[in-house]
Amino acid sequence: LKGRLQRALAQRRASEEVGLCARKGTVREHKRKATTQIDLIEGRPVTKSEREKWDSAFARYQLDGEIHVDELKGALVMCGFCDARPTVVQKVLEGLTKFNSLNKAEFYLFVCRFEAGLHET
Repeated sequence: LKGRLQRALAQRRASEEVGLCARKGTVREHKRKATTQIDLIEGRPVTKSEREKWDSAFARYQLDGEIHVDELKGALVMCGFCDARPTVVQKVLEGLTKFNSLNKAEFYLFVCRFEAGLHET
């Protein structure tokens, strides 16, 4: 059920970004054409615009290709999370790495797991 809800939410986000509308059971694209590429990170669909937000947040807070754990709260706010709960951040970090910094791939995993952690609490 959780997976289906995540996929439905990702499809909804993608359709809003592209400008899709439903009419009489069909989906047609408006004049505005945008390419929406959806990737999967740990089973979570990630749209191109989300990935761009995450990339800009990582670029803003990274040092030598890694982001320090002390900078994660600011990066999460830049990714669009208003509620960067320290308990959820710490829980996700414990399950992800034992080091004090994350590379870009680990940051992507962190954001996905953080969002899932917010929904669990």
